[in-house]
Amino acid sequence: MHIILIVLFTLFSMASYAAENPQEVIKRTADALMKDVFELRSQIDSNPELISKLADEYTSPYFDYSAMTKSSLGRFWQLASSEQQKQLTTEFKKLLIKTYGTALLGMSDKLSIEYPSYRYASGDTRVIVPTRMQLHGGPTVPVNYRAVLNNDAWKVTDITIDGISLVTNYRSSFAREIQLGSRESKNTRDGISRLISLLKTKNNSSF
Repeated sequence: MHIILIVLFTLFSMASYAAENPQEVIKRTADALMKDVFELRSQIDSNPELISKLADEYTSPYFDYSAMTKSSLGRFWQLASSEQQKQLTTEFKKLLIKTYGTALLGMSDKLSIEYPSYRYASGDTRVIVPTRMQLHGGPTVPVNYRAVLNNDAWKVTDITIDGISLVTNYRSSFAREIQLGSRESKNTRDGISRLISLLKTKNNSSF
């Protein structure tokens, strides 16, 4: 699963081509990404911390982290203070970048990507782009990208891997942590503070 995430967070890194079919953007970018990763393999292996910079470079301009964080928090987003919302967005972004970085460390030259038939109208502003990925001769895994056209650029707002939504998956775990943290005080914001603390701990751990 982690190796698949290598591609998940980079497929829209040429999203400035707003009028282009998003699936064509994905293919061109994925090809370029894998080429770059293999060329930098020796540097990555000798200094794993460099992976964060590479991960940030590929993801930050093209993922709507604010929308993804808001969706992942669900009903708890409106219950968080404005400062907590800022911290949640910052830490969730770091978590996704760290996850991507970890995936890069396990990048395989046996990763293959298929692009099934896909219909796209030039006036579409919300799309779900399908791909299929296969690792080491294993089963094919369907990966769908939900993206929104924002200021002439496609922004990824969710990824579904084998039917499991990234945002929905985090929403469940985040809700559980918030509820645990607010159980004693009966104050939801205490639970949100606990979640922020847990995210910071994960983000500060080494690769």
